[in-house]
Amino acid sequence: MEQVPKKNRLETRETREAPARMKYSSELIRNPILEGEPGYDKIFLCGVARKDAHGWEFHIASDAPTAADDENIRTEFGLSHSPTVKEVRNGSALPGLSLLSAGSFIWLNEGGTSKLVLLQRDNIVPVDTGLLTGPAGRCGEAPSKTAREESNQELCLLRRTAKDCRFKIVGFYDDDREKNDVIRQKLEQVRSVYDTLRRQKRDDEAKVLLSIRGEDDVEMIRRSAGPRPGHTERVVTLVDGEPIDVIENATVFFDEPHNTLEVRVHFEVNVWPDTTIVVRDGETYARNIVTVDPTKESLEDERFTSTLRHLYGKLKTDA
Repeated sequence: MEQVPKKNRLETRETREAPARMKYSSELIRNPILEGEPGYDKIFLCGVARKDAHGWEFHIASDAPTAADDENIRTEFGLSHSPTVKEVRNGSALPGLSLLSAGSFIWLNEGGTSKLVLLQRDNIVPVDTGLLTGPAGRCGEAPSKTAREESNQELCLLRRTAKDCRFKIVGFYDDDREKNDVIRQKLEQVRSVYDTLRRQKRDDEAKVLLSIRGEDDVEMIRRSAGPRPGHTERVVTLVDGEPIDVIENATVFFDEPHNTLEVRVHFEVNVWPDTTIVVRDGETYARNIVTVDPTKESLEDERFTSTLRHLYGKLKTDA
């Protein structure tokens, strides 16, 4: 009997053993891949985005496939029926299905003026290279969780008042049940950012983090309606018609060129007269941090992502 080549045997084994949550979006949103597990942040939800009078819905059918980050991930996990992110974005696979992205707009509120905290995308990413954006990422889980996780992962925001005398790190959350996980995440981030700054010979910037030692040094801020609640919308994610996740007061934008429903929640950080704010890249990329006052600077600038320009249009109509 003719032997099966080794490569084919491996591909057959991987296809047979790929768990359901890697193959189907309906399973992935119910049982997401956690940080540290194989496939984390490499396999994403696919669904159908619809807008009605009540807001937005993202419909996931029970047999809707996931999207693999690239061809290598598709091969590694035996996801032969899953399109790649690129194929979904350009519409070359499974017409009608879209991607879902979630993140946040983080506002510094100082004396009636609100400024956006933005990250400049680095030069190695394939999309929106060098543009300014808020924390965000493609969803491999419920979008409310992605929005919160990206906000906490991508930014290391420190706040100090004259009363406190030392810095505290800000953690963002939606529900009291999440607080302990966010506190743990932010304390781990302090260590990671400190080590990164030391490796980059930025010792003076790293010293600021030494005052953050335990859970009392994490200041929790709950998600808000944002500075313009009249221009926020409701987003419901459903599996076979059953609501799985609901986000109120989000800025929502369907990015047609990238075939992605973009969802952004809002967090507000108060800056009092005696407050000092320090913001660093919360990951290891050393990306530039920029604050922008929408009343003084045009967010229609080509340096900004399409989602930011959409927000600017919403704010402008309210002015």
